[in-house]
Amino acid sequence: MICRSELRKFIDHHFGGPGNMAKELGLTTAGIKRWDDTPELMLKYLLQITEATKCTVMDVVEAVESQRKANGKH
Repeated sequence: MICRSELRKFIDHHFGGPGNMAKELGLTTAGIKRWDDTPELMLKYLLQITEATKCTVMDVVEAVESQRKANGKH
C-alpha cells in the first residue's frame, strides 16, 4: 500500500498539491518532491509558506519533524 508522505499531507492540505505550492512559492515541483527525502530543506521557505497560507511556524516545523520520523531520522 502506498501512503502519502507526511509533507505531502501538509502540502495537499495547505496548497492543494505540490504543483500549486511550486507556483505559489516560485519553485519547481521536482524540488518540492525532494523534500520527502530531506524535509529540512522546507524550512528554508518557512516565511514564504506561512505568508502564503494560514498555517503557523509550528505547523511547518511539525510537518518537517513528522517526515523526519517517517524517514527514520529522529
